[in-house]
Amino acid sequence: MDRKYEILLLIKPELVENELKELITNIESKIGGTIKSKEEWGIKELAYKIDKENKAFYIHYYVDTTSEAIADLKELIAVEKRIIRPFILRHEKEWPTDMKTSKELKFPERKPRQPRNNDLKFSKISELKTVEEIKERKLKTKKEAEQYDK
Repeated sequence: MDRKYEILLLIKPELVENELKELITNIESKIGGTIKSKEEWGIKELAYKIDKENKAFYIHYYVDTTSEAIADLKELIAVEKRIIRPFILRHEKEWPTDMKTSKELKFPERKPRQPRNNDLKFSKISELKTVEEIKERKLKTKKEAEQYDK
């Protein structure tokens, strides 16, 4: 059964163009299925070093393929030293490009939260207006705690 996958591969930047094309064709043959879209983002700087590399060549795919083909691709990635980091995501229902934007989504209204016991203590303190009232309240609670301990 074909499933929807999003694949992002980070490849070492020092590859010659012929080596890069050879690697890409090898990857695409392992993917099988149908490639919905392929984007070569080019060489970009990494946020942090990965395998002593500061930069990487990015390739992004949207793919319809089987889980067996993805398992074969993962085996290739494990053996291939030129791929720095793979990201393979499975999408359950829709492609991210087909999904609604946040403006189109409708969220249900939230119910107001019920106050807890601790919230009541803090709300009483916040209702007090002066510093003296707050100090008196603290003294009362200390005395209550001392009486309770006895």
